[in-house]
Order: sequence, then C-alpha cells, then structure tokens
Amino acid sequence: MKKLSYVSTTFTNNECFEPKGVHNRDGFLDFIVELKVNLHKEGYDLSTEDINPVGSSSIAIHANLRPDFKRYLAKQNILIIFESEAIVKRNFNLDSHKYFDIIFTWNKSLVDNVKYFYINYSHNITDQEITGVTSIPPQKRKGKILISSNKHCAYKDELYTERLKIIDWYEKYDRKNSFHLYGTRWELVILKNWPFSNIINEFNRKYKFLTQNRSSYKGLVEFKSATYSQYKYAYCLENARGINGYITEKIFDAFRAGIVPIYIGNEDVNNSIPENCFINYDSFVSISTLDDYLEKVSDADYQKIQENIEIFLKSEKYYCFSSEYFSEKIVTGVINLSNCNKSSDNDSMNELS
Repeated sequence: MKKLSYVSTTFTNNECFEPKGVHNRDGFLDFIVELKVNLHKEGYDLSTEDINPVGSSSIAIHANLRPDFKRYLAKQNILIIFESEAIVKRNFNLDSHKYFDIIFTWNKSLVDNVKYFYINYSHNITDQEITGVTSIPPQKRKGKILISSNKHCAYKDELYTERLKIIDWYEKYDRKNSFHLYGTRWELVILKNWPFSNIINEFNRKYKFLTQNRSSYKGLVEFKSATYSQYKYAYCLENARGINGYITEKIFDAFRAGIVPIYIGNEDVNNSIPENCFINYDSFVSISTLDDYLEKVSDADYQKIQENIEIFLKSEKYYCFSSEYFSEKIVTGVINLSNCNKSSDNDSMNELS
C-alpha cells in the first residue's frame, strides 16, 4: 500500500475521512471520504500528514496552500485549490505553484490540461435527496432564511457586508416576520476597519463583552438540510462576488433540501447551473423589489423551480460537481503521477482533461 499524505491547516488524526465525524455535518466532507475509499481500492493509503508524514509518503496532496507549505513537500505533490483569493490569497501565488506537479482548480483561466486541471467544490447529493427535492410543497414552508456565520473580510468584493445589508433590511421593514437568521456569532458585535479590530474580535469571541440583539436571529442549526426544508427561500451568498468559476457548497446545500436559492456571487453561474433553478439576487434593483417578487410567486411557479432543481441534479451538467467526479479526477491524477517522474513529457496526464 503506497502512502499518500493529506496536508491541510484544518485536519489531523484522519478526522476529515470519518463519514460520521464531527467535521462532516450535512455531508460537507463526503467527497473527501469517498476519495480515501477509492484511493484505497487502487492501492493507496491517504491519511492526514500527522499519520502519513510527507517524508514517508510518495505523494503529498495539499488542500489549499498552507503558509508553511514548503515544509510539507513530498517527492511529488498535488495542490487542490478549494478557496478563492478572498479567503486564501496565497492559493493564487503563481510562484508557489512551481512546487506542485498537478494543480486542481475551479479557476478556468488557469486550466491548461497539462499542469492545471478543472475541478469544482464537490457534493454527495444522494438519489433519495434528489427525489425528495419536490417532496415538501411551498404550502408547508415558511418564508426566507439566511444561514451564515457573523464574519468580516477585507477583500474588495466581499459579500459579508451584503449579508448585513439583507439582515438589516428585514429587521427594519419585514412586518410579517418572514425572515429568519441562523448561524454562529450573531450575538456578538464584529468590528472592522478599527485599529486592532482583529485582536478585539478575537477577545470578544472568548469573553463576549460586545454583544448585540438581532431580532431575526433564531440560533444555531444542527443540520442545515433539516432547517432549510422548513423554508421557501434561502439567501445563498458566496464569500465574494466577481470570482468566476467559484461556486461553493452554499447553493447546493439549498438544492439538496428542496429550498429555492437566492444566489449572489459568481456572475457566470448560469454557465454551470441553469438559471431556472434559482433566483438571481443581482436581477433586482433593491431588496424591497426582490422581497415583493418573492411574496408574489405562485405555488405552481415555486414547484416548477423545485422540479427544475431535480432535473438539474439528475443531469450530466451536475456530474462535474459530484463527489464521484472529484474522486475520479484526483485518483486518476495520483495514478498518473505515480507512473511518471518530473522529467516525463506529461503525456499520461491527458486522461485528466
């Protein structure tokens, strides 16, 4: 069994590979769990770096770029770019990419099918979940929901400020109490653009000396799907707008629960997901006009969107977002890399394209 080292800033002790682990809420890590299983079938043991150190592994698979990634380089190395430059700016330091033999990314402008190969955020939406998309009709659902953590970001096109704008609007103008907010840290005031704001925020998370009362806030969620399935519409905001190709789990979490997403983020999302599967936030001039539209959508029209979501999840177009596709591409990359060395002409990599 050939050893592979999984290098990240987050996981140790193979926590990310546990199907029922604490980190795999709502099946968020199913694609990594499936990858380990499928690599094992091919004779590879993928484990976190503390179990399979890079020094004793044939290949290191890096999940995003650690600040100290050079300490974790094996003889051969694969980089999987999950996060955008808004969250992990160093992921797109091209000078760092020279240390990797294969790079998988959703950024199509980098893809050349020689060193850079296309891959998405991936999801394991089960057949049962797909057929259940239309199982809860609009008559049994309430209004709108936003599930998010209270954070801030310095990136120029960040969407954390837009989340606050949405929340503030509903808390000021929503007389029907049709909007509910869930997630972490909404009881805290998060400072930004203040001297030492990061330090103050860190202390506040621990000691809770700057607090607030959000009238729309309903608390934490144990399972996102269970909460989503009670509502009609989910505000699904990426971390930033204007990053083409960057489509995370947010809209797919809504799909798997049969709730209609109101999407904000990738302006080219229509190239990957049919526009009849979601409501485009940017198509409306204001939150007020958007909310008026949502209130007027008929049950029949709502159910049609649910049906469109189900059709999409059953289609070939969804396949490139599936955990099966993710596993197939990474396994192929590992096998090809194992069968060649850095002086080869990369002909064996053509199977990845």
